[in-house]
Amino acid sequence: MFLTNPDPAALRELYAVPTDRIQPTRPFVRANFIVTVDGRVTGRDGTSSSINNPADKQVFDLLRELADTVLVGAGTVRQEGYGRLEAPAGQSAPDLVVVSNSGIMPDSVLTSSEPGRAFLATHNTAPDDQDIARIRCGDTEVDLTELMAELHSHGSRSVLCEGGPHLLTSLLEAGLVDEVAVTTSPTLVGTLSSTVLTTAPLDTALTWRGGAVIGDTTFALWRVERP
Repeated sequence: MFLTNPDPAALRELYAVPTDRIQPTRPFVRANFIVTVDGRVTGRDGTSSSINNPADKQVFDLLRELADTVLVGAGTVRQEGYGRLEAPAGQSAPDLVVVSNSGIMPDSVLTSSEPGRAFLATHNTAPDDQDIARIRCGDTEVDLTELMAELHSHGSRSVLCEGGPHLLTSLLEAGLVDEVAVTTSPTLVGTLSSTVLTTAPLDTALTWRGGAVIGDTTFALWRVERP
């Protein structure tokens, strides 16, 4: 399916969680990223905000509506200034889970006034100095497989990974990503940014599942194939 300037209902149908990808012991995991035409995930200011646009924001908001949990690395939270998540109209906000091997929740989450719940995903030997709910998985570093099982046991059926590249790479290496959603921003940034979508060699096969174009911005859904 490829849509041109779809209405909200058609866009929601495109991004609905595919029922054939539901797992019995962990949530469905979708990773969402925006990239420039030359493959960068940040722009002039070192954040994704300088390469996004209203079309991307429309899909970004929809993907959060469809998720029970938003998963983000602590470095991305600091870089992008994340706070707790805002609730869509008539809905509760998805939980924000911040992955941190240092065991430190970024200040932007601690001081956020939004009503959404926030959790720090860390490991058993990480410090316990902040007043924040923790999910401990792994002995000396975060065990992402264990984390997904823990989220599933607490009712999360759909996880949206919003970055960064290190977290996406780790999830892919662990075989925990079901789908990758990529927005291509109609811009080139050249050597202003050296940050790309992944951070290590991978051999991950993808299958096209669908996409859309809204104005000059293109959206692609890629299914991650299992070995």
